Amino acid sequence: MKNLFALLLFAVGFGSLYLYWQHGKSKTDMAGINQNLASFEQAVTLKRTEFQALVNAVQAQKDIQEKLVSINKIKVQEDELKKQYAKLVSEKAEIILGIRKKVVGTTVPELILADGKKLIQVNILKADDSGLSISHSTGAQKIAPSDLNAEWRQKLYYLE
Repeated sequence: MKNLFALLLFAVGFGSLYLYWQHGKSKTDMAGINQNLASFEQAVTLKRTEFQALVNAVQAQKDIQEKLVSINKIKVQEDELKKQYAKLVSEKAEIILGIRKKVVGTTVPELILADGKKLIQVNILKADDSGLSISHSTGAQKIAPSDLNAEWRQKLYYLE
């Protein structure tokens, strides 16, 4: 019985020692796991940040592509407007030329110039961008647009 009691005491002591050893080992393992978990969480945070940066970069690329498409559309519209503007300028020049041609060959009883000089019996021989070529009762001359009075500058579109 003594031997049994000693054996039982030895088994309880050995079991306690084993449990104490397991407890120490589990504390060490748990500390290592906590440290690994912290490192893992840092890595996950870093990867999440990298992923968000990539998502932002992809979105920026999409935005850039959309802006480039918009720019190209605007350039096409600009080219169309330039063509329309050139056409309108050409039409305007033709209309003004037509208006000026209508006065060629007409006789004006009196033409007062911007400086107040009066020309009598003025026959308009030519009207172009450089002015009027006329003949009048005392001779012939070229009149620059700036020398015409306001009424004639407006009538022949020498306003620009």
